[in-house]
Amino acid sequence: MTSISSRKRGKRRYFWEYSEQLTPSQQERMLRPSEWNRDTLPSNMYQKNGLHHGKYAVKKSRRTDVEDLTPNPKKLLQIGNELRKLNKVISDLTPVSELPLTARPRSRKEKNKLASRACRLKKKAQYEANKVKLWGLNTEYDNLLFVINSIKQEIVNRVQNPREERGPNMGQKLEILIKDTLGLPVAGQTSEFVNQVLEKTAEGNPTGGLVGLRIPTSKV
Repeated sequence: MTSISSRKRGKRRYFWEYSEQLTPSQQERMLRPSEWNRDTLPSNMYQKNGLHHGKYAVKKSRRTDVEDLTPNPKKLLQIGNELRKLNKVISDLTPVSELPLTARPRSRKEKNKLASRACRLKKKAQYEANKVKLWGLNTEYDNLLFVINSIKQEIVNRVQNPREERGPNMGQKLEILIKDTLGLPVAGQTSEFVNQVLEKTAEGNPTGGLVGLRIPTSKV
C-alpha cells in the first residue's frame, strides 16, 4: 500500500493538473503591505502585465468558446506561462505570519485575489488540455480503424484470390500499416501527449504537431 501511494505522489504533474509552487525570487524585493498603494497592489501589478494586457489578451469565456472543441495549443501554452508568473507573484509575497497584525488582513485579501485568478486560469488550462486530449484520441481512433479495415480487406483479398502472388506476409503487412499509420500512443498517456504538443508549440509549431489541425487565425 505504501509503495503504491509513494508512486502516485512521485508521478509527474503538469500545470493544467495542479498549481505550481515556485520559490520566492531573491533578486527583487516585494513591497510590504504597509508600502502598497493603488498602483503597487500585487493584484493590480499582475493585471497590468498579465493575461489582460497586450495583443493577445484572453477574453472572458463565451458560450461559443465552450462549444468549440478545436484545440488551441498556443493558447494553452500562454495560459501555462501566465500561471507560472502568477504563482511566482503569490510565492514572493511576504508570509502573513511575518507581517504586523495591522497589515495581515490586507495581505490576506491580496493573496486571495491572486489565488482566485490562478484558480480561474487553471480551469481554463484544464479545459484547453482536454480539447488537445480529445483531438489526439479521435485521431488515434481513426488511425486504428483504418489499420483494422485495411488488414481486414487484405485478408478478404487473400481468401478470394489464394493463387495471386503476394508481397509481404500478413504479419509484415500489419507491421507496415501500424508503422505508417499510427504515431505516438495517446490512450493511457494523455498527459504525456499534451506535454509533447506543448513542447512542439514552444519550439514554434503553432499546431503542436496535431494532425489535421488548422492554425487558429483568431487571437488567443
